[in-house]
Amino acid sequence: MQTLGQKLYQLRQDKGLARTALAIKIGVSKTAIKNWEDDENIPKLEYLQLLADYFDCDINYLMQGDNKENLPSLIQEQQIPTINKSDVLSFRKYNEQLYWLIIDDDAMQPVFKPKHLVLINPTLMPQPGDYVVGINDDQVLFRKWRDCGIDDTRGQNYSQLVALNPDYPPLDSRFTTFEVCGVATEHRIKLK
Repeated sequence: MQTLGQKLYQLRQDKGLARTALAIKIGVSKTAIKNWEDDENIPKLEYLQLLADYFDCDINYLMQGDNKENLPSLIQEQQIPTINKSDVLSFRKYNEQLYWLIIDDDAMQPVFKPKHLVLINPTLMPQPGDYVVGINDDQVLFRKWRDCGIDDTRGQNYSQLVALNPDYPPLDSRFTTFEVCGVATEHRIKLK
């Protein structure tokens, strides 16, 4: 299976684009495109979405799959359920399938606002910078996952769930128990 960088390189070549041209279309530097294609960095979710839209493919294809189908057709075929955060606990007991999560608070503003939809894949393991669904004492949170490395005093790995809104404190696994139970793969704005 190809890496993300190999897929981006091939898609760019298929369109006959130089790195500079793709960088301008996506709104990043030429160096960012080079780093992505060389698998030195992974694009943030918002850039993955722009790349998927530009190349008319699914984010899941870029990140892991071999299926270039665009997600809207998959949604129609699979009828992916849309749920609120309050339903995640009961839904995940019986399902390992994709679901749309309705954002219902301002913890992730300005990027994610109430009524926005986020496609969650419960089978993916989070990578640094991914947006995830986390559970803390029966409270469901949508946050950015940060791998903080090893705590030298405790000698163990730790991570954080970080809100984009600075009014919400981060959850640190050294002091608060939480479980990551899904990774965001797409973000949509619900208009009505």
